[in-house]
Amino acid sequence: MIIIHRLDDFTFELFPKLKGLLRDTESLKNEIVDFYTFGPYRPQVDIENSIATINIDEVKIANEKKDFDKVVALCEKRKYDLAKPILGKLIKNNPTISEYHRILGQIYSDEGDQKKAINFLVDALKWDPRNTYALLMMGNIFARFKDDIKTAMKYYDQVLSVNPKDGIALNNIGANLLQLEKMEEAKRYFELAYEINPNYPNTTYAFGLMASNKGDYLKAFEFGIQSVKNAKTHEPVYKHAVGLINESVIGYTKANNAKAVIEKYLQRIEKESPQKIQITEDDSIPTAAKIELAENHNRDSHYIKYKANYPAYEHLVMHELVHLDFFLQARNAAEGGKNKLFITRNDHKELFIRDNEQTLKKLEQLSYPDKVISDFISSLFSGLTQQIFNAPIDLFIEEFLFNEFPELKPHQFISLTKLLNEGITAVTKKEIVDLTPGQTLNASKIMNLVTAMHFKDLFGIDYTQNYKASASQTKKALQLYKQFLDVKAIRTPASEYNLVEAWSKELNLGKYFELVDENEYRTRSNLDDIIKDIEENPFGLNKPMPADAQKEPLSFEKEPAGQMAVTMYCLSALQLFEKKTKEEIKEIGFEIALLGSQGIDPKNSEKRHNLASIPGKQFS
Repeated sequence: MIIIHRLDDFTFELFPKLKGLLRDTESLKNEIVDFYTFGPYRPQVDIENSIATINIDEVKIANEKKDFDKVVALCEKRKYDLAKPILGKLIKNNPTISEYHRILGQIYSDEGDQKKAINFLVDALKWDPRNTYALLMMGNIFARFKDDIKTAMKYYDQVLSVNPKDGIALNNIGANLLQLEKMEEAKRYFELAYEINPNYPNTTYAFGLMASNKGDYLKAFEFGIQSVKNAKTHEPVYKHAVGLINESVIGYTKANNAKAVIEKYLQRIEKESPQKIQITEDDSIPTAAKIELAENHNRDSHYIKYKANYPAYEHLVMHELVHLDFFLQARNAAEGGKNKLFITRNDHKELFIRDNEQTLKKLEQLSYPDKVISDFISSLFSGLTQQIFNAPIDLFIEEFLFNEFPELKPHQFISLTKLLNEGITAVTKKEIVDLTPGQTLNASKIMNLVTAMHFKDLFGIDYTQNYKASASQTKKALQLYKQFLDVKAIRTPASEYNLVEAWSKELNLGKYFELVDENEYRTRSNLDDIIKDIEENPFGLNKPMPADAQKEPLSFEKEPAGQMAVTMYCLSALQLFEKKTKEEIKEIGFEIALLGSQGIDPKNSEKRHNLASIPGKQFS
């Protein structure tokens, strides 16, 4: 095939780079050769009288390409003994192809015969002095095996001369020099590679490695994060970058306890808080850290408590401080404030128990003690309601910490990694999964997935596969995460509560809690409500449990029936009354009261009682 181009304005429209090379015939020729090169096959290009003639040997390409592709495939599998005879045949038939010689040289280098490797690489460069792969290989051999950095640099610099924009080649040169501990020489090539492509993960990993070697662990950490964000998880550099991150955070947190960061942020918040803020170590708390608002405990100070033996606890202290900061922002956002209180009552818990009656029966059939079952259900309710409130807000908190306190990132990384692993265990461990109600497990797994998605956006490391989520769970998690991103983009004080309500609606958890206006809750007078309630609901059928009953759950440990039995009786009663009208319930209540006035012996559990208002049933 012969292609002819007249070097005029039309051709320059097709090949804009050629216009600037008109006075440099050799560069002009090289540019055309590079464009029409097919694999290892380079065309013959002649330029005369402003006419470029390109001669492409299609027959040669057709005859040899199949064998060449076979050689490449064999070399990728390191089957050199099978590849060498084919290469020998190709070189014999057509010795002008530089890549044939280059690949044979690389084979001998991999096999340890550097002398033969050099001979074939020299042949490759004789046929094509611009073969950057051959130039790079020559530099590597002289640097690694001959300890001749001066000669190696000549070949490396020639790579730059041929293609100063080949960032991958520049990075590879830097990597070879770095392995030889030639730091300054390596740095030069990495900087050139970084200018070309600052997102190439191998280059940023190299910068991180050099920073780590100098003890600059924060910079090493940042470059490690940049690398994993731009690398594919199956690539070796991803694994190496994760290792660099883990080593860097250990080195950094040993030397930096972040107390200065905490103190500075504490002073900033205290300017906005009417109450003092106390930060204290407390190993008795059930979690690694917690906040106790002054108003909720009748104190004149807010307390942030933490366990000092928890890894990177400084991050958790900062996390609780941001909670307080967000509270204060919401309170001060407008006249009367916008802050919300998250409330769960006994009726919320009772509904949760009713929704999970089958789990209670299953646990009872498995002969778990009543107290174990009661504690398990209580912990599920507490854990799920805390998660639906905290998980959405925590995304805003971690985003804030990540952006505002870069010197805290290594602590944040350690702490969140531990929390993620705990979450993975909670929703994948067989013993837990087998006993956890489906709706609870589903909602918890989805919220954990969203947390992992956010962690990936912050730190680049992907834990989402570890949750073993279904396609529908992943889809829902992506939907919730998008809601967070949408709110984050326009966030104002207290808008995180909108996300709590949105998530609870999507996960059908809103029935287990209530978000109420804090100012109204703390200051309202109940007099009008009480009068209205007496007028409209004299029998108290719509009233919540009395306040003293909400202070702590009743204990049935000493009752003959036990906690579990009482719970089951209550569930059966609730199911019975569920479809009855108020008038029917009042009638039943009067009949029970009348029966009680005649005397019921609680010690005689064998005696059965009949109610006319509930025919066909007997009661003990």
